[in-house]
This record gives sequence, structure tokens and C-alpha cells, in this order.
Amino acid sequence: MAQLDAKRCTVLWNKIDLRPDFVAPDLGCRPLRISASTGEGLAELRSHLRQRLGENDDSAWSARQRHVLALEEAQEQLAEAAQFLHLDTGEELLAQKLRESANALGQITGVVDVEEILGEIFSRFCIGK
Repeated sequence: MAQLDAKRCTVLWNKIDLRPDFVAPDLGCRPLRISASTGEGLAELRSHLRQRLGENDDSAWSARQRHVLALEEAQEQLAEAAQFLHLDTGEELLAQKLRESANALGQITGVVDVEEILGEIFSRFCIGK
């Protein structure tokens, strides 16, 4: 069987609760064994992924500041939407807050207004004409 680059791969074997005696073939990197049904091995998987993504034990996930700010904005808009939902103030205000939250998430996923991006670039950087 072909060997994989241990620095670039993660081999994950699921359903170990059904076959506890299963021995994973040697693919060149340490296999992770989990059971999505029982949760066995999930803590090890999370730890492995954090390590691979460069997270220190107690640090926040590394992300660009723009992404963090967008997530905070989306969270704030959803919290306000929840308040409107409980106050029964009208569907228009709730819809607007949900739209603003979606727009904030769109800044991360790439679904954003081009003019908004250009405005942000020109406001933060000195670009000559």
C-alpha cells in the first residue's frame, strides 16, 4: 500500500465500536481511531486537529483579525435578533438582524459586496494613483 506524507495527512478510522480488534494498515502516519456513535477517540481527534492547525493548548484558534471581527459582529447581530424574537416587535427587525449577521459571515465565506471590500482596502492602506 502507498505511504502517505505523515506531515500532510491524517488517517481516521471510524466505527471502532463495531470492530474493536481492527488493525489499521500502515499508511505512513499514525491512524486515529474513533467512534462517532460512542464518542470514543473524539478528544484525541480534537487534540490532533488543534496541533495540526497550530493551536497552542490554551490559545484561541489562529485566525485573521478580520475573521474574528466578522464572527463577533455576526454573534452580536444574532443576539439582537434573539431579543427581537422574544419581544415580538415585528418580523422586519428580526429579518434585518439576520441579514446583517449573514453579511458578517459572508465576509469570511467570500460572499461580500465588492465595493465594500474596496472601501476597506482604501481606508486601511495608502494606495497611490
